[in-house]
Amino acid sequence: MKNGIFHHTLGGLNAGLQVWHIAASPLITCDAQDECANVLARRDLQEFDYIPVTRKGKIIGVLERDKAKSEGTVEEQMRTLEESLLVAAQTPLLWFIRELGNEPYRLVVKDGFIDGIVTRSDLQKLPVRLLTFAYITQLEMLMAQAVRHANLSENQWLDLLNQNRRKKIFKKREILQIQRLDPPLLELTEFSDKAIIVNKLYGFGIDFKHDMKRIKELRNKIAHAATYVDTEQEVQNFVEIIRKMDYWINELSKIIIDENRYPEKEHHYLNSSEAHF
Repeated sequence: MKNGIFHHTLGGLNAGLQVWHIAASPLITCDAQDECANVLARRDLQEFDYIPVTRKGKIIGVLERDKAKSEGTVEEQMRTLEESLLVAAQTPLLWFIRELGNEPYRLVVKDGFIDGIVTRSDLQKLPVRLLTFAYITQLEMLMAQAVRHANLSENQWLDLLNQNRRKKIFKKREILQIQRLDPPLLELTEFSDKAIIVNKLYGFGIDFKHDMKRIKELRNKIAHAATYVDTEQEVQNFVEIIRKMDYWINELSKIIIDENRYPEKEHHYLNSSEAHF
C-alpha cells in the first residue's frame, strides 16, 4: 500500500529531523553582572532578541530585549531559567512543532548542557519546510486514495468538479499524451481538486473545506520559499494547521482501511460553485 510506504518514510524523516537541526549554536551570551545598557548595545548581539545569561559559565536565565530596560544589571532584568524554556536536542521536530506553546523561544539541552536556542524565526529553516511539505504530501496522497476507495469511474468523480477544472485536467492529459505518457486522470488533479471531490463524497463539511484552504496556502508559501511564520499569531496558526493535518490524516486513514466505508449512494454532491478552495 502506497500510503504505508509513505507513512514509514515520513516516520523516518520525522525521527531523523530533530530540534537540534534548527537550533542556533554556539550561543552568544552575556554575564549576569554585566550592565544591561552595555549588553543591549553590543554589536555582536544586535541581531538577537533573546540573549542567554551566564554566571560562572552556566546559563541561569535569558535577557529578553523587548522587555529589558537600560538601567541596572542583566540579572535584575533577565528572565530566570525555568523548565518551560527547555527542550531536548533530540526531540523529533514534528513533535516539537505540535507542542509549541506561547513561548517565543526554547533553550536546547544537549548532552546535559544548554548548547543552543530555537526561536520563532527558526521555523523558517529548511528542515521544517521539508517536513511540513512532506506531511502535506501525505495528506494529498490520502485524499487520492479516498477517491479510489469510492470505486467511482473517472467520469463520476470528474463530474464533482466544475467545467473549468475538468478542462484543465483534460488539457494536462493531452500534453502528456503528446509525450507518449498517459497517467490516470486522478494523478493530474491538484490538491484543491482532490479536496473538493473528497468533501463531496464523504460529506466532511465546511470545516474540511476551510482547513484544506489553509493547508493549501501554507503549501504554496513553503513551495515558493515565502515567509510563513513572522509573528506570534502566524506561529500559532502554523501549529494549528499541523494539528489540523493530524486530524484529517487520521480521518482519511480510517476511511481507507474500512472496507465497509463507502460514500452513500446519494453522494454529498454540492453545486460546483459552492466548493472553491
